[in-house]
Amino acid sequence: ICAPRNANCLICPLSADCAGRRADPLRFPVKAEKPVGPTRYGHAFVIRDADGDVYLRKRAGTGLLAQMTEPLVSDWRDAPAAADFPLEGDWRRVGQVVHVFTHFRLELEVWTATTDAPAALSDGWWTSPADLHREALPTLEQKLGPGFGEGHEPQLIDDEKLIAGHLLV
Repeated sequence: ICAPRNANCLICPLSADCAGRRADPLRFPVKAEKPVGPTRYGHAFVIRDADGDVYLRKRAGTGLLAQMTEPLVSDWRDAPAAADFPLEGDWRRVGQVVHVFTHFRLELEVWTATTDAPAALSDGWWTSPADLHREALPTLEQKLGPGFGEGHEPQLIDDEKLIAGHLLV
């Protein structure tokens, strides 16, 4: 009977004592504030080979984002920690991606490097930036931008440009 922005006071059995009816019925009922969830922190490592291909792997079979594709990503922690780079290289921090899951907020520091030894990475595969759209990338990784930055640098995308997993440009 009484829904946000759609009050039906004429048929409501509580209307005689209703504070909303005495004020502005269309402002009631007031939705409760969502509780603020915890924040977790981590690092995403966008690794390229000499040809510009991006290194990807499949996430573990259980847990959040199970079996989906990702660049190398650190464990998510309750407090910020220094980056533990997966291989030697000239790592550069290129920004931060923030993603809000239903029960927590995740802040990933994004790093990029080019490797001269692609064979050192063996639990994933290399793919061209032009083919990233064919990968099972969750929204979190899509925020790294189209092609993870065709110019060898991720183009970080904010939430307003990503609607239901589709990039709005």
